Amino acid sequence: MLLLKIENLKIQILMKNLKITMRYFFSTLVLVLTTVSIGMTQDYAVQVAAYSDPVESMERFKSLPGVYEEPDHNNIFRYYLGPYVTEDFAEKVRKKALKAGFQYARVVNLTQIRELCKRSCASPGDAVFTGVGETTPAPENDLFIRNIFFAFDRSALKSESTSQLDKLTAILKDNPEYHAELHAHTDAVGSQEYNIKLSKRRGAKTRNYLVANGIDISKLDVQVYGEDRPVAKNAVGNNDSPQGRKLNRRIEIRIAAADGQIIWDLVEAIVVPTHLKVD
Repeated sequence: MLLLKIENLKIQILMKNLKITMRYFFSTLVLVLTTVSIGMTQDYAVQVAAYSDPVESMERFKSLPGVYEEPDHNNIFRYYLGPYVTEDFAEKVRKKALKAGFQYARVVNLTQIRELCKRSCASPGDAVFTGVGETTPAPENDLFIRNIFFAFDRSALKSESTSQLDKLTAILKDNPEYHAELHAHTDAVGSQEYNIKLSKRRGAKTRNYLVANGIDISKLDVQVYGEDRPVAKNAVGNNDSPQGRKLNRRIEIRIAAADGQIIWDLVEAIVVPTHLKVD
């Protein structure tokens, strides 16, 4: 009888220990899954500003502690808060940023940014441009603008370019506080001196078209780079790359608010094929 009681006691102790072990196992599993889930869902941030040049001092963001700077592949300096676990929480932060005076604050999906950059390094919210003359379906939106491109050694505007500039004209007229930056570039054929002059001609042609359509010249900032800032390789190894050079012969259009912040959502990024990306 005593032995039976001892055996029953052993079984009870064993079952109790088993229950404790199972509770610990499931608690640990839940914790691990929750941690993984949180890690996977920390996808959102709030972009509070974006500029063509870095800000001189982060004091500008003193009302929003924790803002950090991250330049993108187009030399736009973006300023973020986050990341955050959920989009809802990021939206609450965005509303605080709006109250703090950052009227262009927006929620961005960091996972989407990473995925887009793997494929094209395009900015989230921008349509994907797959090459000169080749696009994915673009949103039907009068505010949707593409950068403009030029024939080899030419500064004449193509018809597809003037249609984009007409959209830009409408935006600048509807928003007198905005101004446009026109970043003029060339491919690498020819001397640096010649390409600087060619950039100036392209910038002047673009600016003059806008002025002729009623835009005040003070609202237009032409920046000249020549061949110094290619978005694609002009040559692959020892072989010329016509496709890469075609992407480099461009004017990048950037629309900026009165405080200099880039309203990047209105402008399409340039997508460069992987084998032509600049290292």
